[in-house]
Amino acid sequence: MAKSVVIPTGDPFENRAEFESLLAQLHEQLKPVGILEEMLVEKIAVAYWRLGRAVRAEVGEIRERLLDWKQLEKSLRQLDGKVSEENDIPSTRLALPSRHASDKIVRYESAIDRQLNRALNQLDRLQRRRQRDNTPPSDKTTSGKN
Repeated sequence: MAKSVVIPTGDPFENRAEFESLLAQLHEQLKPVGILEEMLVEKIAVAYWRLGRAVRAEVGEIRERLLDWKQLEKSLRQLDGKVSEENDIPSTRLALPSRHASDKIVRYESAIDRQLNRALNQLDRLQRRRQRDNTPPSDKTTSGKN
């Protein structure tokens, strides 16, 4: 799963070394033990990486809308034959993704966020259980067996 999450082409392309660094940092911080915890840390890294992609998709949509608007503004100026501030169209007012694109991005981001939180919670439960099972019995439980 983690090996195929990085998209090495496109503009901007994703960097495998950055993903590997993220995964290493998560391993260092979360300290997984065993295959299940390793899988969950990988799921967390993949979900986090995909959340970044959702942000980049939103930025790309905004950039595309601004470019379209600037092109329209330029065309209107050429038709009008004059350049004046009163003819300028405030492109910053429209610097949001279209409703359709925004809805898709929000659904994508929400699904990934749920996956990330589920993996974090599962890892937390596994690690708590492992720590509880590895904890030596307290004096109260062993004192009655002497």
